Amino acid sequence: MIIVSACLAGIPCNYNGEATPDERIIALIKDGLAFPVCPEVLGGLTISRSRTRIVEGDGHIILERKSGLVTADGRDVTKQFLKGAELTLKVLRLLGIDTVVFKQDSPSCGCGRTLGGLLEPVRIKGDGVTTAFLKKDGISVFPEESLADDKFFEGLRIKHSKDKKEPVLISMCGLGIPCQYRARSFLRKGFVAKLKEKYALCPLCPEQFGGMPTPRVACCLKRGRIIGKDGEDYTQPYRLGASIVLDFAKMAGIKRAYLKKGSPSCGVGGITRKMLEGAGITVHLL
Repeated sequence: MIIVSACLAGIPCNYNGEATPDERIIALIKDGLAFPVCPEVLGGLTISRSRTRIVEGDGHIILERKSGLVTADGRDVTKQFLKGAELTLKVLRLLGIDTVVFKQDSPSCGCGRTLGGLLEPVRIKGDGVTTAFLKKDGISVFPEESLADDKFFEGLRIKHSKDKKEPVLISMCGLGIPCQYRARSFLRKGFVAKLKEKYALCPLCPEQFGGMPTPRVACCLKRGRIIGKDGEDYTQPYRLGASIVLDFAKMAGIKRAYLKKGSPSCGVGGITRKMLEGAGITVHLL
């Protein structure tokens, strides 16, 4: 499998809540060869969010703790970007993935070109934070522009088609990624290991892709609505996240999912579970 920037898969997770779909990325997903990740969302940031730039240097300088990342409104989000990079690498290690295709010009995913600037965002030479972090660990990272090369694209497809397995959805938290509302996770290590033997696991978090931050307010189902402990109605972002997960599942031809029990999104009666089952996808609880 290949990990790709979620925005390239058509998921609206850019800083402005939009997507930048790439036809060849989508082709890889339809072939069951790729699944999406957004490091910034994994790091706990919302969708949408303020545009971010690297203050000085590039992602490699960030890893040396010699620079930082700030938003257009002046917030320091270095911690969230580093966390997103670390969790992205954790996903790759858990699933045995060594190839990534990322969005160019991103302060997180940029490969050879990223977003920097002392006073305002400008394109600069260098890698984003997550790309720098992955390269340091020996992961092959390519910008989406690489796919325009027919020879490279076909080589990528052939390489990753050799040991192709049926793709299945799995709750991101079920892989030990701390994306639950308290920024916690769980891992049924033995069970996940057995799933990996048979399937290509595609971990997603509906709540994060619905725009919710991590950590976030605890929510529960009440008469078909998602209500937070603060009394607010969060049904809309939960439905959005469920729709995004369903769209990906349809694109990838997924027929089976393993979701977190007890979640107002993934558990019994949860919005994502109901949408997936309504589309004919078999859902099992973790």
